Amino acid sequence: MEIPAARVVDYMKRELASLEQAVQVSDDQTAREKAKQLQLYCELLQEEAPQQQIQPSQFQPAPQPPVQSQPAPAPQRAEVPKAEGNLLEF
Repeated sequence: MEIPAARVVDYMKRELASLEQAVQVSDDQTAREKAKQLQLYCELLQEEAPQQQIQPSQFQPAPQPPVQSQPAPAPQRAEVPKAEGNLLEF
């Protein structure tokens, strides 16, 4: 069930006003109840936020720039001197 965020914010404003009154008259029990209610409204908004931000029909991946591959330069071979005779003889 989707509840419009604006409606939740309106409820939060009412609860905040009630919380302020409870704090002014030092009614700790009511203040805790109102604070808990505000917390629940915040959680409700947090749960609905990801669904409203990105919907599958709105999501399109960014185009990738074409990759141009260039052949790697051939490795240069060092000239190896020719050995005469057996290499194991020193």
